[in-house]
Amino acid sequence: PRLTAFLAQVAVESDELRAWVEDPSPFQALYEPLSATEKTAFEKLMKDTELTRADLKKLTPKGTPAEIKAQKDDVRAMCSYYVRERKSTMLGNTQVGDGEKFRGRGPIQLTGRDNYAAASRAMEKTLKLKANALIDNPDLVATDLPIGINVAVWYASSRGKVSRTANALADGLTGAVTPYDKKAYANDQKQFEKITRAVNGGTYGLDQRWKYYVRAVENLWKKPAAAEDPVGCRHFMGPLP
Repeated sequence: PRLTAFLAQVAVESDELRAWVEDPSPFQALYEPLSATEKTAFEKLMKDTELTRADLKKLTPKGTPAEIKAQKDDVRAMCSYYVRERKSTMLGNTQVGDGEKFRGRGPIQLTGRDNYAAASRAMEKTLKLKANALIDNPDLVATDLPIGINVAVWYASSRGKVSRTANALADGLTGAVTPYDKKAYANDQKQFEKITRAVNGGTYGLDQRWKYYVRAVENLWKKPAAAEDPVGCRHFMGPLP
């Protein structure tokens, strides 16, 4: 179950291993930490409007560009500052430029200074890379195949809370990929959504991830007996592109 869940996540994160570097996007821009000038402006806006970070969290519960855009005038600026502050802190991005420098790379789209630092330490042991190799040259995760693959495997198996959570959830999967067993099928869909949240931080591409998971289960885990799909339920799930 861990392997099938992992492959499904990788397939979407890397667009079937075709996209090894995250393209610039409104989401990617939110990884950038605030500069000293922006921090000062943020604090002044909060003081002038008497809004707190708790207020801004309610306005941007998911921290999406759309939520920021929906606000008006000064509130929009504050929401942008707040989400960037929160996301960059979560990723360990502390220096101006970290958002772009440590954007998503490799099959699992490794993102953020903290993750690159941890991956660099792991690759020192696994591949004998020099200290801080992936901090000094993060592009190695995207341009060096053995490094990219090893980083993805390390992240899925050993990256602290993320891997522990995702793997524990994957262990609860039953391999039910059709609604024939309604209870098991519903359980697996809920488990899989939680795995996606652990890996992605949200549910981007959830339907497509599920389709890849179904394919992985059928080819690598088990081949359901005809009785498990008596009327061809799988047909209605739609083909992969």
